[in-house]
Amino acid sequence: APGNLYSYESRESDLNHMGIALQQYLCDNWVDITAGTGFTSVNGIAYGNGIFVAVGQNNTAPVIAWTTLVRIAGSTTVQTDWQTVSNPPFSSIIYGIAYGDGKFIACGNGGEIVISHDGETWLPANKVRQGFNDNLFRISYGEGKGWVSVGASYGIGVTLFSPDGVTWTKLTTSALDDSTYTGVPIYGLGYGQGKWVAVGGNYNIDTNHIATSTDGVTWTIATTPTAVNKAG
Repeated sequence: APGNLYSYESRESDLNHMGIALQQYLCDNWVDITAGTGFTSVNGIAYGNGIFVAVGQNNTAPVIAWTTLVRIAGSTTVQTDWQTVSNPPFSSIIYGIAYGDGKFIACGNGGEIVISHDGETWLPANKVRQGFNDNLFRISYGEGKGWVSVGASYGIGVTLFSPDGVTWTKLTTSALDDSTYTGVPIYGLGYGQGKWVAVGGNYNIDTNHIATSTDGVTWTIATTPTAVNKAG
């Protein structure tokens, strides 16, 4: 059976990098990349500098695969050839990946964060991680501002910030915490129009939370839309 696909991240400027309608191509030409790459679940995909990188898992083992887009001469047709990275420098599942400032950065279980400039060669996790043991689910680059990674540790939300993707600081107050709720796990993160948006919630008390930040460090709780149950 095909593996699961959870998220894709790209910047608008990247979509026209090859001078073709890449966005339309992605919508019209979905390919099962789990075949031959070892994925049982694809947890994230990022694009940058003409390269796609997918991250995820084979059961609990980490998997990274990359491909370039090759344009066929005389047409707008492109093709891919996914290559699996041998011995990726993760000890367990990889959840998130993003591209920015000329590099890919991936994050996962145990607070592991790794860097690559080409999608194939990765800086070992112990060269980057700063002793965190949190599970990091998502990572995102803010143009000219730095990097944010979010996740949870034993059900408690965590937020990390880095100006360069190498030196990371764990925020004292996580992105979704306020005077009413603390420790809210964070499952989603994105950047656009000058700010990050983080989302998460607590299954036990049935709450949903959204917060925004323009610098990755100071977060403002947003008004959460009311969920509508359309069942029945």
